[in-house]
Amino acid sequence: MELISDKAPGKKPHLACSMRKELCCIIINHRDSTVFPIRASKRFLLAASCIIMLATTVSAQDTRENGDFKLAMGLFNDKLFAQAEDQLKAFIDKYPSTALGSEARFTLGQVQMKLKKWGDARATFQDFAARFQENSKAPDAIWMLGEVFTA
Repeated sequence: MELISDKAPGKKPHLACSMRKELCCIIINHRDSTVFPIRASKRFLLAASCIIMLATTVSAQDTRENGDFKLAMGLFNDKLFAQAEDQLKAFIDKYPSTALGSEARFTLGQVQMKLKKWGDARATFQDFAARFQENSKAPDAIWMLGEVFTA
């Protein structure tokens, strides 16, 4: 790979690639279109394109996941418990092994308690306590089980 231009602005770089023959251009500053053309092989261009597409896909998935979780938590915080229950169930089904899954499951149990769905809340907290034994909220889930049994 050969850098053709050595003019570098002091701005945060933005990456864009143009695949014309064996020339790849990296746009450093999209406002004034400062461009660094780089001579690269077709393999490099293909690899760079794959990396960019993969990073975009992972980022989009992460953004959707966070958005869905924030929606569910917003409904819970706004005391819209029926809608929060639906959203949390959908979130758990859509993202079964996510890092936010334990938080979603615990909140689902809380929502079910608010809706006085004692059997569902019991099952949710039992599942949480068994599945996430090392989670800091596991003792809280066991406490909530006691609350459900006394309700």
